[in-house]
Amino acid sequence: MAAEVFCKAKGSDPSDYITQNNIEIDYNRFDDTKNVYALLACRLGIMSKTDDNTFSPARGISYDEAAAMLNNTSKRLGLSLNFTLADFEGDERPALSREQAYKNLCRIYEAAVSK
Repeated sequence: MAAEVFCKAKGSDPSDYITQNNIEIDYNRFDDTKNVYALLACRLGIMSKTDDNTFSPARGISYDEAAAMLNNTSKRLGLSLNFTLADFEGDERPALSREQAYKNLCRIYEAAVSK
């Protein structure tokens, strides 16, 4: 999701962004995913792997990981949003739901396109 938001904020869809910027995607980087969005997010430094050969796409992300992902996305877009745990909606601190992550990524997209 973060890679898609990043690319759309840059005015491209992910496949066009990859082509236009000559980004090489290593589809064999992880044993547990070949998802281009996950691979692109790692390549751009928006997200990181869980260990040398795994990305763990089925695992939820913690609030700390979400804050890092959102800050990394905003920095790559030239924004200084500086998300903290207090910025996230929801009562559960152990994991961020897909809906909560989506809402926060929308905030980045809106800030980037209105910049």
